[in-house]
Amino acid sequence: MAPLRVLYRLALLGLHIAWALAFVVLCALAGRRPPPALVSCWHRWACRILGVRVRVEGRPAPMPVLMAANHVSWLDIPVLGGLAPVAFLAKAEIRRWPLVGRLASAAGTLYIERGRHHASAVAAAMAARLGEGRGILFFPEGTTTRGPGIRRFLWPLFRAAVDAGTPVQPVALRYLEDGRISPHAPFVGDANLLPHALAILARPGIEARVRFLAPIRGGDARALSTAAHAAVAEALSDGDQTPP
Repeated sequence: MAPLRVLYRLALLGLHIAWALAFVVLCALAGRRPPPALVSCWHRWACRILGVRVRVEGRPAPMPVLMAANHVSWLDIPVLGGLAPVAFLAKAEIRRWPLVGRLASAAGTLYIERGRHHASAVAAAMAARLGEGRGILFFPEGTTTRGPGIRRFLWPLFRAAVDAGTPVQPVALRYLEDGRISPHAPFVGDANLLPHALAILARPGIEARVRFLAPIRGGDARALSTAAHAAVAEALSDGDQTPP
């Protein structure tokens, strides 16, 4: 059944990406950006095609807000993008990925080059976007991890929330299969995107468990980073995130 499942989902995913690209071209010709609500809808349908069921606890804070989530996989983008009309911060190389880069840029994704010296300029761009009333979600670990533990959060980009005067909302994310942490969802190290994506398409189903935590207000960038990390780490270690 797995090969048939992969072929079926690949066909649907191809159509899903094709109509998105067509819409992006139409928006570009009209000089407009795709509506955030429509982008979120596209993410939700992508999750369905990929066989990812999303369960949510809590709710996104009112925009504008800077969301800080732990990072597990490329799946984090459609999972979280389908739950809140936010722009993402992504590594610069994604902009050069075929098809994916075009869609990400059209959705308003901000990019960061590797290296600490780029953080100030990116934080300023994030603050400007927040000042427009938009939400931004980023992954302050700076890389993906298998979980359930998380790396320390890199604090400089939290300056965006300070400069824009917006709260930070921590978001805890994990993937489960048969009630246990999924060994297939993490996309870490030197993994190649295509084989990993095919492996996800072959799975009968993966559950993404998302917890939106209480927004954090006040303090400098370091304090916000420390508080957000503590909140996410506690949520991921909390036993009530396991299925009933």
